[in-house]
Amino acid sequence: MGNIVVTILKEKGILKSEFAKQMNYSKQNINSLLKKENWYAEQIVNASKILKYNLFTNYYNLSKFKDFENTKNKGKTIDKTYLEINEYKNQKKKLLLEKCH
Repeated sequence: MGNIVVTILKEKGILKSEFAKQMNYSKQNINSLLKKENWYAEQIVNASKILKYNLFTNYYNLSKFKDFENTKNKGKTIDKTYLEINEYKNQKKKLLLEKCH
């Protein structure tokens, strides 16, 4: 989740320090949060309001993909699965950037 929020912050021109203030976090704690993949629902709700962007859509899609990835991995080589995961992640980043514009 953190990498998605960082991308949105950059696209919207919002400084991490301003985001931290609006989230009621210190600069150190916001940097820690932005490095995490999993956030609590309350954190996602607050960030969504601040960014005016529904982050739950991304969280749901990533979680759904992880389940899909786990079942899909059976019977396939790690390399092939790794390539498919990276392709999916690249498509998600592309869509995210398109939504921000």
